[in-house]
Amino acid sequence: MRQFIIYLLMVSFITTTSAFNVLVMNTCLQMFKMYLVYNTDVQFCVNALNSDPRSSNATNRHQLAEISFEMDISKAKSIPIIIDNLLKNTTQEKSLDDCKAMYSFAVVELTAGLEALKAKNYERAIVFADSAVQRAKICQLGLRKHMNMTGVSSLARGNTYFMHLASISASFHFPHN
Repeated sequence: MRQFIIYLLMVSFITTTSAFNVLVMNTCLQMFKMYLVYNTDVQFCVNALNSDPRSSNATNRHQLAEISFEMDISKAKSIPIIIDNLLKNTTQEKSLDDCKAMYSFAVVELTAGLEALKAKNYERAIVFADSAVQRAKICQLGLRKHMNMTGVSSLARGNTYFMHLASISASFHFPHN
């Protein structure tokens, strides 16, 4: 039954995705079946990876993983800009400052994860990506008490997106050689 559902999902994606990438689809399906965590679904994985034009030229999972990490780093760098804009308009800075610190650490960890990935130290790379996801979760917890504050819901959406995006990087699996 599960294989049939996966088959239907693949057919659905093929018909709705104009730039269908078999490598992206197969990678996301495998991650979903075996490793993908944090409630990220196959369609999010496919859409996120296909949103980067470099994915269409990727020929293997390692290249897709590098693209994924680079997307994470870019998103992790953009969120503190949103936080800085919110800090200009509030006196409730503690949760926002904490969130900004979490993203500073996430950028460092994801950069180290990308370097580990390039060195083919896959376990280390995944640990760094997972740590970035955990930092986003911590940020989200701090934001919950300020959801009525103007702009925080936008930050929370960006944070949730990052959490799902980084979970893709944390879900790559490379067989041992």
